[in-house]
Amino acid sequence: MSTTAVRTPINTLAASHQLVTLPSNLPNESCPRGRDSLGCGAPATAALLSELLSDLFSESCPKRQLATWERNQMPALFLPTKRNLSNTVITMILILEIIAIICIVYGVQIMLIGSGTWFFAVWFVLGIVFLGIAVALGLGWIETWPRIVRWALGGVGCTALALCIVTQGLAISCFGSQGEDDLDCIIVLGAQIRENSPSVVLRYRLDKAIEYLEENPKTHCIVSGGQGANEPRPEAQVMAEYLINRGIDSNRISIEDKSLNTVENILNSKAFIDVEHDRVGIVTNDFHIFRGTAIARKQGFAHVCSIAAPSNAWAIPNNLLRETFGISKDFLQGNL
Repeated sequence: MSTTAVRTPINTLAASHQLVTLPSNLPNESCPRGRDSLGCGAPATAALLSELLSDLFSESCPKRQLATWERNQMPALFLPTKRNLSNTVITMILILEIIAIICIVYGVQIMLIGSGTWFFAVWFVLGIVFLGIAVALGLGWIETWPRIVRWALGGVGCTALALCIVTQGLAISCFGSQGEDDLDCIIVLGAQIRENSPSVVLRYRLDKAIEYLEENPKTHCIVSGGQGANEPRPEAQVMAEYLINRGIDSNRISIEDKSLNTVENILNSKAFIDVEHDRVGIVTNDFHIFRGTAIARKQGFAHVCSIAAPSNAWAIPNNLLRETFGISKDFLQGNL
């Protein structure tokens, strides 16, 4: 009995996601050692290989469930999905789930750092939003929404992304600013204090101010920061003590201890300087320096420059996202 091998083009197989196999009950008279042997001619070998592959690619084979992503069976990593999802949708769901996990884990890390604000909760919200979108895609809910709703939500998402890119691009553009030599004065913007010592973020600013003041002995320093609801003392008082304890003469320091935000930092510091003639440097962390300097220009500082202090690299994404809100708010309020 003759046996004819069946060949199917590879591209046809790929397109159909099916395996074309030979019958498993092919005669084995051509092999004297029986069909359990390999190497007894092409027909018997092809038949045996076909049967093995058929078992491997069957729906009940555990190896297949671990080794392959069959399009009509593939669930999302953690979330329920409907059947018959396209590979593109599956990929989008997986990406959204990964982003959601990253946001939540990062939010926990920022919470443990203890920045003194509740902004870390924004990362939890973002994680929930991305998970919600993944669920909606997996269950096909988005397809049932009116087109105008989908376009509106897409527009909001694109606008938010564009806003982040623009505002964070502006913030990053000033990261390396080092100001000018021999300024008349510098203004060190306040930040969170803990008990009677500055937070890590504030120490970066104060250490940068010390570096500048030591290199420019004629420059005066204004420390600006009031007392927040979760702070034991005004920030400016703790800042001045920090500078004095590290060798800066108290006669070179002026204390502004009433302001509660960046706009007030700049506005209240104007009482100590001649904004039309004095050359002034704004000292704050790299992520915050664009907004601080822009507010000073808006307040009428004729000669102002940026002196960027470093910051915790791990917290930069959180701080940049926070600046997106800060820059947007100050722009809408006319402070920039």
